[in-house]
Amino acid sequence: MKTKKQSGGTRKRSGKRKERSSGPKKQSGRLKTPGGDATPGDVAVIVTQLEGDLSAGLNLEPLLKKLKKVPGVALVEAQSYPSTRTEIEGFTSMIAKRGIDRVVVAGCSERLYGKLYRDILARAEVDPSWVEFAN
Repeated sequence: MKTKKQSGGTRKRSGKRKERSSGPKKQSGRLKTPGGDATPGDVAVIVTQLEGDLSAGLNLEPLLKKLKKVPGVALVEAQSYPSTRTEIEGFTSMIAKRGIDRVVVAGCSERLYGKLYRDILARAEVDPSWVEFAN
């Protein structure tokens, strides 16, 4: 049995371990959420469509199709750029319905839109630290 040194002597540890809460209850590999049924760690990806010369030379359809096949990606949506509050709120309702808890925003500046996305997604119970930007 292991001992732990304390001031003034040693103390024996009991053989029992404390049970830790592992968070929400899982059922057959799925996470039960109030808004839907999502696998823990599922990601939603928002791809913002560029405007002007860049959009003429960039076809997003093949990228969107590949993203939908990536394991762990539960939702892929394309939005116009710049993103508006209304578009983000619409996407947020889809996330809430599916119980997704992580979001990647691609093609959008975190410096310009980070606070807006995080504030709106927080209403769908997405932790702001789980919102990432790929620009």
